[in-house]
Amino acid sequence: LGVEQEPPRPVLPLYLFIDQGEVACLNGSGLVCSGFTQGQIHGWLSFDKSTNQLAEYREDSALWDPTPGAKQQVVYNREYSNLTHSTYYALPTDTSSSLSCYQATIGYLNYTRDFLKNAKYVGIREPPGAVSKGRKAHTFEASWYLNRQPLNVTVWVLVDVPDRIYGYTFLESILYMWYHYHDYGEHPFNPNPYTQPNVTPCPTINNPTKQLGSLPGNFAHLAHKLQASK
Repeated sequence: LGVEQEPPRPVLPLYLFIDQGEVACLNGSGLVCSGFTQGQIHGWLSFDKSTNQLAEYREDSALWDPTPGAKQQVVYNREYSNLTHSTYYALPTDTSSSLSCYQATIGYLNYTRDFLKNAKYVGIREPPGAVSKGRKAHTFEASWYLNRQPLNVTVWVLVDVPDRIYGYTFLESILYMWYHYHDYGEHPFNPNPYTQPNVTPCPTINNPTKQLGSLPGNFAHLAHKLQASK
């Protein structure tokens, strides 16, 4: 009998820029969610050198509504997050000329660069995502944190690209795929991508799960994240 090889457990770069990514919301039956819940993303992640903990996150997304008969207008969103706070900007319509702004007292997902070290390996599967058909990925079950609460996450590492994390899903509905990203080594981003635009007013959302329908871009991922944190 052959000895089963240990699956690859890549460590994330200290500074990581996602230049090709996807975000999507799927409901319990595997169908896409309604509203502006599918899109393309760019992302910037910076980790703390001393703790390996995620310290800063920025995500730019162009979202659209996949519902049949929808107008299909694209909504632009931008999120800046640390572990305790997030600020969301949006162009509410494709003809908007100024950004809307909201804040929430909840940060981005909390994990370390080497979180796969202790993740449970569950085998090789076909990963989700718009361009993943026919590909195979090592699949892991990991535990991250959101608002100090554990959050179960499924993570994929492509069999033919074993040194990179390919994507993840949480709440069995929110999908993030990192189709390609750049490793900046130990060099911080220059210029700084975390400098935020000056937009006023920028109110704090007290209950985003109830205000969801009135928020630009629907902020579906924000509502799901807050539901997970309770």
